[in-house]
Amino acid sequence: SSSHMSMEFVFENFDKFIIMANKGILFFGTRKESFPKPLHLFKKAGLEPPASSELCRYLDIDAADVETAARQIYGKMGQTYHNNMTII
Repeated sequence: SSSHMSMEFVFENFDKFIIMANKGILFFGTRKESFPKPLHLFKKAGLEPPASSELCRYLDIDAADVETAARQIYGKMGQTYHNNMTII
């Protein structure tokens, strides 16, 4: 029997992690290193990619880490909603 954690939980609670599938290692590294990785690696292991990665793909944002992605997302949204948004 296998169990899978949510990648959101992993991203929030661990600095380094391993993604494995079919008796092999698909990824070993930090959150920052994993962020730009192709989403198919997560799905191949039966995991849903982090929502932040999915959002970046949807918005066509190429960021090396979550912080950079957040700035770029805010920048894109800020162009339209600048007067109505506050980032907490």
